[in-house]
Amino acid sequence: LVNIARTMGLGVDPDLTPGKYGLYESEARRRAWWDIWWWDAYTSTLSSRAPLIPLHAFSTRLPLDVDEEVFTSACTSAPLLSPTGKEGVGRWFGMRVRLAQLVKDINCRTSLLSSLEQPSALLSLEHASQCETEIKQWLSDLPPAFRMGNEGMGEESCVPPQSMALSSNASHGGTPPTLLAQRLDILMTTHRLAMGLYLPSLRPHSSPSSQSDSHSNARRETSPQIHQARVGALTAAHGVIRAGRDFVELACTRPDLVRRKDGLGLSLCCSLVYDVHSGILFFVPFFTSVF
Repeated sequence: LVNIARTMGLGVDPDLTPGKYGLYESEARRRAWWDIWWWDAYTSTLSSRAPLIPLHAFSTRLPLDVDEEVFTSACTSAPLLSPTGKEGVGRWFGMRVRLAQLVKDINCRTSLLSSLEQPSALLSLEHASQCETEIKQWLSDLPPAFRMGNEGMGEESCVPPQSMALSSNASHGGTPPTLLAQRLDILMTTHRLAMGLYLPSLRPHSSPSSQSDSHSNARRETSPQIHQARVGALTAAHGVIRAGRDFVELACTRPDLVRRKDGLGLSLCCSLVYDVHSGILFFVPFFTSVF
């Protein structure tokens, strides 16, 4: 798909070839490229592989924020959305691209850090905390239409498990289904990104020939740094679970809005929670050997 898009020249901004494309076709080409760019960012994050489209490897500008309901091939000027005008569905494309930019930027820096020879756990945790702060700031800067109440990143919820579904239904009762699906996309993606920041610190550092690794890893398990990583990962996992639960509820009434997420999103949720859980359980044998 990426190679086809490059062959079609979608990675080159239409303005670089004046007179070749009209206004509507230019915007359509930009949307097609950034849609593929977002798909690449999402699937590469999901599969823990390097993205097929590197950063700054194309010239296609971001699409304009236009009113999708009136923007047609007959338009001679772009019907731009005003900053205080329509929000929600009309702005989702641009918001999704900005979300993908956040994911790629943090993943790029994380990959660069992990390429260093034996980075210390403390350095990784400092990087994770900085990136999590950026994610929180990104969420706080969202337009009101895209904000979810009580995102929970960095905080543990005090709501009892049996009342979580009731509170979820109450909080989303007046939200249009399309807008809710977009909010849940943001919620799941940002929390999955935050959880991935802490997982490397939960993996034991071992070498096959060293018998002292078990005692070393047991000491790491009780360190404040590992506790910080565990809390960060599990708190982010809670956000992924919340988004998955709400996606299930949404699928009952609007399956068309969850057609690509009911399998992919929930599988992602289960696999991530399992990864965190198995990473923590890995230390149990070391505890038993010490005590």
